[in-house]
Amino acid sequence: MKIRYHRIVVLLLLCLYIGTIKSECLGWNIEVDALSRKLCSKQEAQLRMTITNDTISLDSCLYEWYVKTPSNVDFELYSNQRDTIFTFDKVGTYSIYAAAKPNDCTKFLFSTTQNVILLPTQIAGKIHGSEPVCYGHEPDLLSEIESPIGGDGSFTRQWEYNNGSGWTEIYGATAESYQPNSLTENTSYRVKYSSYCGDVYSNEVEIVVRPLATAPKITTNIATICYGESATLQCEVEAQGSNEESFTYQWQESINGHEFNDIKGATELSITTAPLYEKRWYRLLAKSSFSCDVVSSAITDINVFDELLITNHTTSPICYLSSGEISISVS
Repeated sequence: MKIRYHRIVVLLLLCLYIGTIKSECLGWNIEVDALSRKLCSKQEAQLRMTITNDTISLDSCLYEWYVKTPSNVDFELYSNQRDTIFTFDKVGTYSIYAAAKPNDCTKFLFSTTQNVILLPTQIAGKIHGSEPVCYGHEPDLLSEIESPIGGDGSFTRQWEYNNGSGWTEIYGATAESYQPNSLTENTSYRVKYSSYCGDVYSNEVEIVVRPLATAPKITTNIATICYGESATLQCEVEAQGSNEESFTYQWQESINGHEFNDIKGATELSITTAPLYEKRWYRLLAKSSFSCDVVSSAITDINVFDELLITNHTTSPICYLSSGEISISVS
């Protein structure tokens, strides 16, 4: 009878205890949600706790977060994280679970463990610029001088250009270097780095295009000269370029108006030709101090009269101090 009596007492006490438990302490669970198992920044590096019982207010509960990193053997309570959102403060790999209980309950409920990686902040790579280029010329090869880091470490590249109309992707330009085409206007370049954690951009480099120089202008209204005479040609308007640009000059001569040769020593702004016996063509070249394209003046020609030749002459005898006639034929 004693044995049976004690069993009745124990059962009775257990029933009395269960009857005192409030309904808010039963029928609920907690879940921990990571937006992703890889988190990319402190703004996203959060775990959110949710409670599966609508009758329980989140404001009336106590919360605890337990974290283990690869350097720790056991889970540790993070005393500074007592909210429904756990915010990571250091880059690394975490194992984490949460505990919660309403204020009127005596026991915590525990979530399952989540494994989360907080990735380092992405930092874009750097590219080097190019020296100014001449109008219509190709600039130097553009290359990456520092690689991007952070995130999950895997990046794709896309070169972009901007000539004043906004950034535009360059089709097929996905390598660490890029060779721009010939340029006729100032153009900027950058690289877009894309990875799991989004896009970051390199520094921007601008390639300055030197303006196309204007050609010099020389004397063009030269009258026909006599056979064997010389002519003087003058540069009336010098070549014009950018502010820092200077020019050297070279006169050229042609016997047919198509093929020109340098005139030795003729590097001033004016020239006196050698004696001419037939038509000649002339032009003045201007070479930039920036090694840009040589520009040429318009071509001017100098016509030469034919040589006067005495083909026949006749004379008749005359007396001393008398007059006579001489007949000359010229061709």
